[in-house]
Amino acid sequence: MEQSSHQFMGEFCDYQSAKIVIIPVPLERSTSYLAGTAGGPAAIIEASQNVELYDIELNSEPFRQGIHTLDPIFFAENDSVAAAFEKIEKCVNQTLKDQKFPVILGGEHALSFPSYLAFHNSFTNLSVLHIDAHADLRNEYLGDRYSHACVMRRIHEKNQDIVSIGIRSMCAEEAEFIDTEKPVIYFDHEIYQTGLPVRKILSQISQNVYITFDLDGVNPVELPSVGTPEPGGLGWYQLVSLFEDLFDQKNVVGLDVVELKPDRINIHSDFWAAKMIYKMIGLKFHPEG
Repeated sequence: MEQSSHQFMGEFCDYQSAKIVIIPVPLERSTSYLAGTAGGPAAIIEASQNVELYDIELNSEPFRQGIHTLDPIFFAENDSVAAAFEKIEKCVNQTLKDQKFPVILGGEHALSFPSYLAFHNSFTNLSVLHIDAHADLRNEYLGDRYSHACVMRRIHEKNQDIVSIGIRSMCAEEAEFIDTEKPVIYFDHEIYQTGLPVRKILSQISQNVYITFDLDGVNPVELPSVGTPEPGGLGWYQLVSLFEDLFDQKNVVGLDVVELKPDRINIHSDFWAAKMIYKMIGLKFHPEG
């Protein structure tokens, strides 16, 4: 493997040999607060150049499993929502056909719906683990059914096997939907009071799991550079503990990490995201299984 400034972790591996494929998706079309999430994928890849290749806790170098980074998906200014989503789904679908482990980097959270559809069509017995500050269960937002604020509603229409963690912001419409439909949600204030019930969470998840990770689910003290920051949130070690058991006990089939809004003041946010992604790759392909 050779070093490359355009590859995640800076280590080049050809597509055929790679087990992991990084898919940069700089989609930003429905941002409703702070703009800039289109720069998230490039910022994560740049920050990853400075993450140590050796993982102390795993006693391994996960990059040796082979990580290939695709060119960013290109979106033209006149692309319709359907056209943009088709590009995303098609790209993710191809990596699954090639038996790769896709890691999708966003971009705004709306991209998780077409990404999920590729997994929905490829796996049975599939759960979605949703980490976020926001419920994202609106039916539409500002007249847009495919807004970032509606992404979990669209996924819920395809699959009700969803567990959401860290939620601490939603509207009255979403509260009514939750009261009626009874999705599994671990609200942030409950986690603060009683801790993260990892064993119970895993008992509510199927064998195959897709992770959609909105970075505003993280405490903004640790990771402030997101499109819609909220007080409270999850910490590094809470999430690592969850992921350790999740990857050990379930078959994680792919993941997305979205809503980084990079800025030069809080550059540590980019690094946090890059290191967590590398940690998850290491847990997926740990040499001891």
